[in-house]
Amino acid sequence: MTAGAAIRLTEPPLVYADSSAFVKLVVDEPESEALSAYVDEREPALVTSPQPVAEAWRLLDSCLLVEVSDRRLGDEARKRGVPVADPGATS
Repeated sequence: MTAGAAIRLTEPPLVYADSSAFVKLVVDEPESEALSAYVDEREPALVTSPQPVAEAWRLLDSCLLVEVSDRRLGDEARKRGVPVADPGATS
């Protein structure tokens, strides 16, 4: 690169996220709130290596996954004070 050459920044910005960062985005851990705020504010494209993806699949394979209705999810969210959109409402 020559002196004075412009550096092209990506849009959205690229941010590397390791497996612990991904966990913090879905599980309430120390620093989860700060990381979520950063991602919400800057809306970066999260970049990772195959390792965290493989680790996530291994974790999911070890879980018992059950279907939960939208109604049940809404009821539980409301109990916790989380705003829930009316599924019949139009925007």
